[in-house]
Amino acid sequence: MAIRKRLKLDRIIQGLRRDDPEVLNAVLATPDGLVIAHTLASVEAARQLAASAAALLALVSRANHKLGHGAPREIFVENTGNILYFFCTGSSILAVTLRPHTELERFLEYGRAAVKEISSILEHAISH
Repeated sequence: MAIRKRLKLDRIIQGLRRDDPEVLNAVLATPDGLVIAHTLASVEAARQLAASAAALLALVSRANHKLGHGAPREIFVENTGNILYFFCTGSSILAVTLRPHTELERFLEYGRAAVKEISSILEHAISH
């Protein structure tokens, strides 16, 4: 991937965390779990979240297929310590860790806009 495209993706991911105080971290990964961009303190933590996101996407995709549904677009996981929200596109997974009790409507508006921008960049990168 060209450096300019990677810098754009980094800017989007960093912007999620910078612009929304509810966002703790974000990882953009390929569907097979390779990290594209992240905001975590270490690459290892980013790799672990990306691998987990890919595994979850595979599991949900398989369940959807068995039930006769299409590919998942978003996956929501709420636990005692935080919220995990996964945006799934054909070419990427955006995994976002949110503070508990986040106002999801506000976050989703911002997150979905970021995903559209990411998808546009990645689709253009793949087609060239």
